[in-house]
Amino acid sequence: DSSFLAMWRLWWFGDALGLMILTPLLVTFCHAIKYRLVSVRASKLAELTLLWTGMILTGSNALIDSNINELHFHLTPMLLLPFVVWAATRFNTAIAASTTAIIAWMATGYLVSGIHPYAITLPQFAVWQTQEYLAIVSVISIGLSALMHELRDQRHRLESATETLRYQNEQLEEKVRERTQSLERANAELTSLNSQLKELASTDHLTGIANRRQFHEAGERELHRLKHDQGKAVLIALDLDYFKSINDQYGHEAGDNVLRQTLPPVKNNIRPSDLFARVGGEEFLIFLTDVEEATAVRIAERIREHIAATDMEVPSGTIRITASLGVAKWDQTCDLKTLINRADIALYQAKREGRNCTRTYTTETEDGDQMAPGPV
Repeated sequence: DSSFLAMWRLWWFGDALGLMILTPLLVTFCHAIKYRLVSVRASKLAELTLLWTGMILTGSNALIDSNINELHFHLTPMLLLPFVVWAATRFNTAIAASTTAIIAWMATGYLVSGIHPYAITLPQFAVWQTQEYLAIVSVISIGLSALMHELRDQRHRLESATETLRYQNEQLEEKVRERTQSLERANAELTSLNSQLKELASTDHLTGIANRRQFHEAGERELHRLKHDQGKAVLIALDLDYFKSINDQYGHEAGDNVLRQTLPPVKNNIRPSDLFARVGGEEFLIFLTDVEEATAVRIAERIREHIAATDMEVPSGTIRITASLGVAKWDQTCDLKTLINRADIALYQAKREGRNCTRTYTTETEDGDQMAPGPV
């Protein structure tokens, strides 16, 4: 019975070992041929040649007889395991299975010839030990190769996912960049429109200079600054004489052209920093900062003279007009509204005294202003 069981064990283990060694080899090679995966790079082919050559040379010394009666250096079959690990980690499962098959072929060939590396033992035990050795080699080779294959697949999937994520990030960044540029353009357009609206809200549409609203806002800021800096300011009120008759005789369009032609004589005699505004009809205000009253009177006179000497174009040819001006000095206590009122009082005095002249506000002027201005 024991002999039968021993033979059955030997037979069963031998068949199972054959399946363990040959099945991965046949399956992987059939898979490679089916999907045309048999191509090998030149560098890999050279490495594989080196691997198998070294393994065969080592095996030819490690799988032969060991004579314990002789004193010499002897190799053991375990030295073939590094070649198995090399094949499993550097190549695919087909190469790892082929490496195991080569080792099995060498070990079986030597064993059939009665050659084995084991010490004095019966042939039956030599077969069992060779089977155990080949089983260990096969498990290490196929198992490690399968593990490395799974790790490579995981790495490839990770690289693919990383590449996909990188592409999606680039697409997202491009969309964000396009959206940002779109928002910047929209913001620039909105800023431009706001600037235009602000300019329209603060500019007289007929003459292009500041309007009443802008004059009051800027004038209040200037007075606040001058009060803090102990500065000086003078306001000039200007009104064109008999302007209504121009509208009546030549039409409102001609009157508008005359208003526009009044601007150069004024701008040529004031500084760019001075505030010049049309506050209604044919009336203008000029806010001068950091000047003496006498200087402002001279400026007003030059403006009046230049207006009187300018040929104004109308449909029938050219005409000349005159202007009346009132000058009021800021006393560093009154507000802008009071200052404008004082300049208007001086202007009304110029109107009453014959027009085409400049008058200066004084307390006597205010006390004597008991009537509205005469015809314009």
